[in-house]
Amino acid sequence: MSKTPEERIVELECRLTFIEENLELVSRETAGHGEQLAKLIARMETLVTSMNQGRQSDLPAVLDEAPPPHH
Repeated sequence: MSKTPEERIVELECRLTFIEENLELVSRETAGHGEQLAKLIARMETLVTSMNQGRQSDLPAVLDEAPPPHH
């Protein structure tokens, strides 16, 4: 049984609505991931800066020394 043009239009409208809703969901998820990624990059940069500053202090010199004999 073939569909009438009206039935086909209704079906296409339903599919379009479904696609639009899913596209909006994906867009929100992608935006959320972008925000999370930006936060993680900022934290990583802070850690790298902190590590680099630590290497310039006296602490790394102690860490570079040979371990005590009991190790």
